[in-house]
Amino acid sequence: MPLGKIRQMIWITALHGVNHYVLSVAPVDARGNMQKRWYMTFNPTQPWFKALKELGEDAQKASLYAGKESDYKIAVRYPQTLTASTLFNPDNVKPAFQLAELLGNLYDWQWNPILIEEETEDVSVYESVISIGLNGITEEKTGAFFHSFDELAVWLEQNIRRDIRVENTSGGLADNILLKKFKDNSICVVSLSDKSQGELTLKLDNGETCIFEMPEYGVFTYEPGQVSSIKKNVLPISPDELMEYKLTAPNAMRVFFDESGKCEFYLDKDIDNVTLVARKFGDAVSLFGDTVSLKLDEKEVLVIQSCQLLPEEFKNLYMESDKLTLKKGKHLLSLIDKKRDYTYLPSAFLFGDFSLKKDNQLGQLSETLSIRSFKNKGLLNYAGGIEFKKTETLNGKEYISIDTGGLVAEVFINGQSIGRKAWAPFLWKIPLKYRNKTVDLRILITTSIQPLFGELKK
Repeated sequence: MPLGKIRQMIWITALHGVNHYVLSVAPVDARGNMQKRWYMTFNPTQPWFKALKELGEDAQKASLYAGKESDYKIAVRYPQTLTASTLFNPDNVKPAFQLAELLGNLYDWQWNPILIEEETEDVSVYESVISIGLNGITEEKTGAFFHSFDELAVWLEQNIRRDIRVENTSGGLADNILLKKFKDNSICVVSLSDKSQGELTLKLDNGETCIFEMPEYGVFTYEPGQVSSIKKNVLPISPDELMEYKLTAPNAMRVFFDESGKCEFYLDKDIDNVTLVARKFGDAVSLFGDTVSLKLDEKEVLVIQSCQLLPEEFKNLYMESDKLTLKKGKHLLSLIDKKRDYTYLPSAFLFGDFSLKKDNQLGQLSETLSIRSFKNKGLLNYAGGIEFKKTETLNGKEYISIDTGGLVAEVFINGQSIGRKAWAPFLWKIPLKYRNKTVDLRILITTSIQPLFGELKK
């Protein structure tokens, strides 16, 4: 799960008044991954762990918005009596409309409803009060009755004054957003989409407008008087550009065994210094023991060294072999005793200086890679950092933008970090002293452990 999506969920909860966010309880090690109910680990196991600093700082901002007083125009009564009376109705008579569907439509139409208790009497602060009946929807203040959501949408547009609206480039209401206005006249917009929505325009009833970019999982906050958040004079770095690179960790092949406990792989060339890592903890008979023994080309491989190649949380659950030299051609890994290959705690890995492509093809890593295609160019199971290097003439540009595919990235100019970004927009402000120079640019992209310890197609 990208950090951008985690951030999106934090902001959605913040706009509903939640101001504390617990991501996960991280265990001492990962043997719980043998169970079917897997958990996401928020600890140094993940190569992008340090970016939780940025997530924490952003969550503090979200908590401030959680504490603001919302400006509500529309109230929706919770249909408790109706729901209870029809829940176990022997004639299977159900309300024509469901509460969740009503609230979802109101949010889609960019109204900001509040759910009130059924017995609430003082509703004078709201411009409209909506209730669900057995056969339709009633607007209580006028007595208007609606047989469909379309009828309700038209009535609201014609009778309730909008303070704010967010439009797309065609002038229509933007889709897939959560919009909220607060009593201090600040506004928050959260994207509900995993796709970029491009430029959107916030329009206020006083005639003010503010143009902003809404990236995937994006969040936009507005304060009165703000004109635009669009960054101009940007230098885009193409994600398809081939660049020199350096890996911060060895490459890996996650071993998938077939039903007979065998796995074939192929080498395009001789490869030195390959390490075999196998799952080994406890003993064969203890409740929490699990020991995997392996043969390579029908010869048992001793996997008895303490594990150094895996992330911290997994080191105590695996051991590794001495360095091996593998010759060009086909090889066979097989289990000596058949073991279950847990989805989130695999039986074995190969680590080394090689490329990995589909169908277990191992070869030589290319000298250049692109940010977009590194997985398909030899780093299919790689977990760690990839440091791309290039020389760039900045030509007075104020910002650098990079499409990282949602991966955490840090940018360095002449060795100086200009910041780490964990979600879109991946946009960095260039220090003034570099803007008219030709500089050494380093882009450190951080991947996930998901290819090694997540759900993965063979």
